[in-house]
Amino acid sequence: MNTVLTDEYIVKNRDVGFNSLFKPSAILELFEDLVSVNSKDIGIDIETVRSYGIKWIITKIIVKMEKTPRLGEKLVVSTWPKKPGAIKCLRYFTAKSCGGESLIDISSVWCVLGIDDDKILRASEVKMPADAVFSEEEAEVSGIPRPAPALDGKLLFDYEFSYGDIDINRHVNNIAYLRLAENAFSFKELEKKRIVGFETDFLAQSFEGDKALIYRRDDGNVVYVSILVSGKEVFRCSFLLEDI
Repeated sequence: MNTVLTDEYIVKNRDVGFNSLFKPSAILELFEDLVSVNSKDIGIDIETVRSYGIKWIITKIIVKMEKTPRLGEKLVVSTWPKKPGAIKCLRYFTAKSCGGESLIDISSVWCVLGIDDDKILRASEVKMPADAVFSEEEAEVSGIPRPAPALDGKLLFDYEFSYGDIDINRHVNNIAYLRLAENAFSFKELEKKRIVGFETDFLAQSFEGDKALIYRRDDGNVVYVSILVSGKEVFRCSFLLEDI
């Protein structure tokens, strides 16, 4: 069984900001939508693994944008899992132009938890097809700074997680964190600079009703964002910027 999925996607109005560029959160939405289809094809989708009493979680995502797609642009998108390790499962994503130009590369780390106790389990708990053929290709995500705490930076705003932030695992979806991190930037700032990559660490779970504090710290062309819930850092992200 081939485990690589390739499809086409046209960047939509909902995917872009004021500058007609693909937003980081929308990139992750496309990534996760494609992962859902690919996982279903392989037989390791959310509903199937939940029947085993386990669930997928993402612990890290790295995104590198050689060129940010624009509104209306047609993309050729692909995703594939690597052969699972003992605990971690790596998954990649690429978006290219119809002419083959590399636009976006994503590397992600997934783990398996028990549904009832949130205990980290071995990746072998997920039943991969015996005939699965795993690609050795990896996405190219070098050069993106590692996330670091921003709690000694500026407190920007607070936010209470609500129904719309919760996913099938009944906790705050990872894209909800990234949307908050995006709001660390101003309209005027992104008129002059472009986000060329980012890396996220999902450190702990949050739930409906939890109150979050969003912090930002700058270091040259890198912006660090941390999200704090009940005195605990649950999310951190590093954004790499360049002048337009």
